[in-house]
Amino acid sequence: MDNDVRAKVMEFAKEGFRGGLNCAECVFDALQRAGVLEGVPQETIAVCVGFGGGIGLSGNTCGALSGAVVALGSKYGRKDPWSVPSEERGAQIAQKYYRRYNRLVDEFKKAHGSPLCREITAGQEWGAKERRLHCMNVIVETAGLAYDFVTMPQEEAFKLEYKDNMAGLK
Repeated sequence: MDNDVRAKVMEFAKEGFRGGLNCAECVFDALQRAGVLEGVPQETIAVCVGFGGGIGLSGNTCGALSGAVVALGSKYGRKDPWSVPSEERGAQIAQKYYRRYNRLVDEFKKAHGSPLCREITAGQEWGAKERRLHCMNVIVETAGLAYDFVTMPQEEAFKLEYKDNMAGLK
């Protein structure tokens, strides 16, 4: 991990927020601008637009967290899942790929108490300065967290221990 690049990612995320990007776009754009998502087309940011405000202002999963998930998937997702034999395809995801995302969510929840936008911003009026500053801080911190997980080698991520999960996996 390069702390200078991590700091740059966090600064780019803040710039993006101040420049009018939504929370998901901020995280994804920051990683892209810092060169961490090398080989990922710039246009890929388009998939982030609907995640703002907890997915279209619904208050569900925080857009910054969603932007981090999109960034991780754009770098480490299965580029051709159909190339994996059908008898291995489903199991492969849980055995390997989901671990990185599971731990990202776990770390995010530790930092912010919840993965839900409506809970992270509870009691803050939508247009209030207090809410904007709070969201900017969540975005900046999440950009740093996303950097940590994006720069983690695939082999290391495949060995991460699961935290809270629906399948009871370890």
